[in-house]
Amino acid sequence: MAKTKTTKLSDAQIEQFESLKKETRELNYELGRLERQKWILEKAIKSHLEAITDYDEREKQLLESIQKEFGDGRLDLSSYEFVKSE
Repeated sequence: MAKTKTTKLSDAQIEQFESLKKETRELNYELGRLERQKWILEKAIKSHLEAITDYDEREKQLLESIQKEFGDGRLDLSSYEFVKSE
């Protein structure tokens, strides 16, 4: 059986490896934190998009009810006056 020779790395080399391991841990931690923030933001965006869709539907229903009540025309949203078409 062949005899193997082992050599211990220098303190500087060990320090470099330890530094790299620490940097990897920090990067992985930061990546996890960012992924969590991304998930929270995506959830908030989805909620807001659903709220906008709901708003659009309620606005459409309100305008349809105004049209049924007053007929064809246009609504001035700054004065809330309805101008009937002739």
